[in-house]
Amino acid sequence: MVDTPAPQRRGLDLLERAKELDSLDVTIFVPCRNEEANVGRALQEIMETMAGYPYTYEIIVIDDASRDNSAATVERFIAEHPNVKILFRRNPKPLGVSYNFGDAAILGRGRYFRMIGGHFQDRAEAMRHGFDQLG
Repeated sequence: MVDTPAPQRRGLDLLERAKELDSLDVTIFVPCRNEEANVGRALQEIMETMAGYPYTYEIIVIDDASRDNSAATVERFIAEHPNVKILFRRNPKPLGVSYNFGDAAILGRGRYFRMIGGHFQDRAEAMRHGFDQLG
């Protein structure tokens, strides 16, 4: 068995946002890897669901080195919805959802944190069930 060192966190840029912690109500993390056909619909569903709540929120999308056009889909969504706070990061190599979850949790400014998949499986009903419990 060969021990492979874990990749080092990109610490300084993550810690810079730490001073903004809790400046929003909700941070929604959307992991994405090869979800070109789904990630735009997932973001739309999140935006429409959150419109029914008084919460301030941000969406953090981390593309985990997709080989399709997922990144372009996310960038197009951001351009078409400038009023939605979306932080988009692209990994140059796959790091895995657990690693990206940790990065998003550090980057997030929300008091509450929720992961909603970029695969468009977390539909509005399921999102509302979670968001109805806040506070």
